[in-house]
Amino acid sequence: ESTFSNDYFCGTNWLDAAKTCPKHCPSGDDSDCSGALGDGYKCFTFTGCREKIDAGEIEDPDDDNNNINNNSNNDNDDIVFPILGGGIGGGKSNFCGTSWGA
Repeated sequence: ESTFSNDYFCGTNWLDAAKTCPKHCPSGDDSDCSGALGDGYKCFTFTGCREKIDAGEIEDPDDDNNNINNNSNNDNDDIVFPILGGGIGGGKSNFCGTSWGA
């Protein structure tokens, strides 16, 4: 594995990979991305993702402790619920919160 492969990350384009860093693809193979994230995802290099991870700016997608589906230490405090457009009153009844009751 080359030093450059540490900065190979998936995205729908280079900018998406550099902004979101959803999955590390050290092999450089697009199939690592499309197989895990769906069609349209490819592997890009020189994304700056590894630097952001090392600086603590974003979480490492390879760290199983950051996976929301990992129930071993998940009390749901950090779940963000999306705001849905439209709805009753043109979206006036949609609010941000960490839970329905918040």
